Amino acid sequence: MGYEEQLASHISNIFSFCFQIAIIIFSVIAISMTLNKLGKPGWSIIIPFYNLYILNKVAKLSNIWFIFGMICTPGIYFGLYCMITGMYSSAFQTATSADDIAESLRMINEIGPDIFWPMMTVMLFITLLSYLFYTIWFTVAVINYSRLFKKSFWFALGLLCVPYIFIGILAFDKRMEYSDDDNLVNDIEVTSKIF
Repeated sequence: MGYEEQLASHISNIFSFCFQIAIIIFSVIAISMTLNKLGKPGWSIIIPFYNLYILNKVAKLSNIWFIFGMICTPGIYFGLYCMITGMYSSAFQTATSADDIAESLRMINEIGPDIFWPMMTVMLFITLLSYLFYTIWFTVAVINYSRLFKKSFWFALGLLCVPYIFIGILAFDKRMEYSDDDNLVNDIEVTSKIF
């Protein structure tokens, strides 16, 4: 690779990094402004887990949804961690040469049907189940969140698929105001009971 290609690659990486930082800053500002419209503290977006608690409260979901969400979030990372470290430690931790790696892999294949692969299957199941529940919880919360601003299902779908654009619309449009109707709240309670 020549000097020009390396320079172009580095410039591309710097541009990509700056673009990602700009998206993160924009998202934090937009969500903070949206929370301020809802009467919640804008700074709560930067505190892990508390921001999900605020989203749960704003979306008018019961506390059991938040508890399950908090159980599933570590479940995702714990399952992935166990799968990766289990495979790594079993195969490569004590390996000092290519022959040791081959021997470790042969041992995994020998004990695989008895111990190793069932353990990996259980961890994969826990991880996928956690992802599934977390996705359902987040989808219901976003649908309810968009209803609070008197927006349609399609707007909620936009919030799920292209959140940077649609959260910006909620934050910077002066006509978007929070609505706390009793009818709207009843609709939200029906949605949370369905799931």
